[in-house]
Amino acid sequence: MLRLISAFGGADISVTAKGTRESFTIFRKLMSSPARLAVAAANVSLARRSQKSLGNHSVALDALSPTSNCYLVWTGLIARALRSLEEGNIQYAPELLPNCESIVLRMEMDDDRLALLGSDMEDHKQSGWSAIVAAEQRRQTPRSSLYKVAHHGSITGHCDGIWAELLTSSPVAVLTPFHNGRTHLPKADDRERIRIRTVAAYISSEGSVKASYPREVTKQLLRRVKNLHRVERGLGAVRMRSLHGSYGWAAEMFGNAAQL
Repeated sequence: MLRLISAFGGADISVTAKGTRESFTIFRKLMSSPARLAVAAANVSLARRSQKSLGNHSVALDALSPTSNCYLVWTGLIARALRSLEEGNIQYAPELLPNCESIVLRMEMDDDRLALLGSDMEDHKQSGWSAIVAAEQRRQTPRSSLYKVAHHGSITGHCDGIWAELLTSSPVAVLTPFHNGRTHLPKADDRERIRIRTVAAYISSEGSVKASYPREVTKQLLRRVKNLHRVERGLGAVRMRSLHGSYGWAAEMFGNAAQL
């Protein structure tokens, strides 16, 4: 992995491409560290904390991905990228598609409150959400009541099985927005899809970039400009808490966080 990362800008970390410098540093330190490195994969337990160490509480953290098939797809993509090293430094990050190597996590607290953290996982049938849902169905694992929505709420991260099999009938959802050029997530359809499936949904920063003006004002402005965009509203955060003995979730919003 270090060989691939360094290929983007040279083995010397000082000239490694900006987008991979942090990864280069992390991997190099991990390789020289005596600490045990836990590799996340489907059905792997990453952490267990007993009630003895936490007073009257217990916490468990399990990985639901990458699945075995996803890992094979990912290693194939990496091998293909490595072949280009014979020609020298790559100077760009290869597009590793489909994106199925994201790490989906499930956190369980006191054996009765579960949170599903969707990461950037998308649905690629045999190597995405569909595969995760099928594996969890076979294991008959408990359902989560809190869901960090995958892939910024995008339709590519949606799978009916998540809501039907992995979550309770009345889940709470949280998500983060994404803005890059003309791509803005979640879209209006994404918001509606999430709202109708939850009792409450929150976004860490209001993601709409549609300028909010009266209709007549908007029409006049559009006669003079091509597009209207709202000025960046800044960052925010959503904190979810569930008190011991309570099965519900309480949301606290900071900065520009808002209800979806």
